[in-house]
Amino acid sequence: MIEPLKKTALIRVVYASRDPELSARVLRTLATLYQEKHAAVHRPTGTFGFFDQQASRYEAELVAGEARLANFDNREDVVAPAAQKQMILEQLGQFETQWQQDRAGAYGAERRALALEQQAARAPERQTTQTMKTDNGELLAQLQSTLLSLELKHSEMLAKYEPDYPLVKELEAEIADARKAIGQAEQSPVEEVTTDRAPVQDWLATELAKAETDRAQFEAEATATARTVRDYREAAQQLDRKERMQDDLVRGVKTAENNYLLYQRKREEARISDALDRQRIVNVLIAQAATVPALPVLHLGWLLIGGFFTAGIASIGVAYAVDRLDPSFRTPDELSRYLDVKVLASIPTSLPGMAERSEETP
Repeated sequence: MIEPLKKTALIRVVYASRDPELSARVLRTLATLYQEKHAAVHRPTGTFGFFDQQASRYEAELVAGEARLANFDNREDVVAPAAQKQMILEQLGQFETQWQQDRAGAYGAERRALALEQQAARAPERQTTQTMKTDNGELLAQLQSTLLSLELKHSEMLAKYEPDYPLVKELEAEIADARKAIGQAEQSPVEEVTTDRAPVQDWLATELAKAETDRAQFEAEATATARTVRDYREAAQQLDRKERMQDDLVRGVKTAENNYLLYQRKREEARISDALDRQRIVNVLIAQAATVPALPVLHLGWLLIGGFFTAGIASIGVAYAVDRLDPSFRTPDELSRYLDVKVLASIPTSLPGMAERSEETP
């Protein structure tokens, strides 16, 4: 009979025969054959060579992968591309912020220059700074000199001609015109007006030049910053590409290393298993070796018959002992034999009428 023991990793093997030595020999032979079969099933031949071949293969792949990784780092001049990319991204963010600020500054300077140009177009270019009113001295002097000449000539002509002489009349008319001209000149003084460039135009021109300068500066800085941003973006993209390539190489090295360690461990286990096989040692042990029993094992049927027979005798003995040890009298004959007198009457334990009354009693 072969059966596994519950909640254990043990197997119980039972073999019964009339010969104890035969039973022990059969169980020993069965244990030996089981160990040999277990070794043949769980440790097939050639496992050490297979694991050794695979370990050597992945060891070569590991060495080649490490060499490729070292060559890549030397060729691309990278040590920690992830950290370098993070630093470049931080610098890129700062330059992009500066680029946006420069663009905003250039736009603001352009709008300010446009507003100043519009304001300069509306503002007057010149303004009056001084106004002077003076007599026209040269004109008066010339008129007075002409009047004096005419009067002198008039006097000379009166000495020669009559007052109604036509030439005298013409001269008198010229004298009257000269006096009239002198009067008009005296009533119409010369006005001198001094003008100058308006200060607001100077301020607007200065601010406009400043705004144009600021716009040119911001545009130049934005152009330079945009070029720097483009360079940092290209550097970040290159580092990202290098990081992916390095990650692929690192994953290849780790995979080869894990496979190498796995097959190396399997190779060592196979080597130990081969050594145990050569020493006839397996991982199956005999918990209790078969031995020749000193006493025969009784059959279950005989045990049951003996048990029934023993129980019957014990029951009869116990009943007889209880009957003998009971001091009560159960019949009038027992009382008559014990007291050696005749029994005249006996009272039953229970009467039918009493039973009925007791049942009717609430």
